[in-house]
Amino acid sequence: MDFLEYNLPDVDMLNNEEVVFRYLLWQPQDTLVILGRSNNNVEDVVFVEQAQKDGVDIYQRPTGGQSVVISPDMLCISITEPLDAVRASKDYFFAYNQITISALKKLGIKDLGVKGISDIAIKQKKIAGTAMYRNRLRVFYHAVLNVAGDLDLFERYLKYPPKVPDYREGRSHKDFVTSLRIQGYQFSVDNIKNAIENELFQYKKTKN
Repeated sequence: MDFLEYNLPDVDMLNNEEVVFRYLLWQPQDTLVILGRSNNNVEDVVFVEQAQKDGVDIYQRPTGGQSVVISPDMLCISITEPLDAVRASKDYFFAYNQITISALKKLGIKDLGVKGISDIAIKQKKIAGTAMYRNRLRVFYHAVLNVAGDLDLFERYLKYPPKVPDYREGRSHKDFVTSLRIQGYQFSVDNIKNAIENELFQYKKTKN
């Protein structure tokens, strides 16, 4: 099955010839499946027939990692800046993840940490997945934070991924992933967006 070329709201951050620090926080308008860069055989990772039946479009992003579902109850966080070639990807992941973690902590959300290579979790449950793309000019990062998304969507559209972090310990999507709402935090996507924007504004000051 063919998938769609990536054309979601942050695509201009990848294609813009002017490489400067910029960010975009955006809320998906529809439920979509997004393949990771290495997920070229869509049938291996997605329940394609179910997605087609439900009218859910499938895209492939240019960044690494495994396939994800995004929906209007989630917040997408995209950041790009000129590449420092001596800076490791793990250092970029750490810096960008800390922006989100700091914002959530200030809202009173507890037990946050980084798990696996670059997931953000509450205790042992994932609330945000992240991915990165680097070329000789820029680093591009994006994350999907599950504010109140329906966990059934993951089971409905995504097969068990071919690569998983150790802390997943064989758990199904519904047992592995959570949302801020399920964890008892009744914030809207806009609440979370505003908090993260404040942290990004402070981070941007360090780039000037």
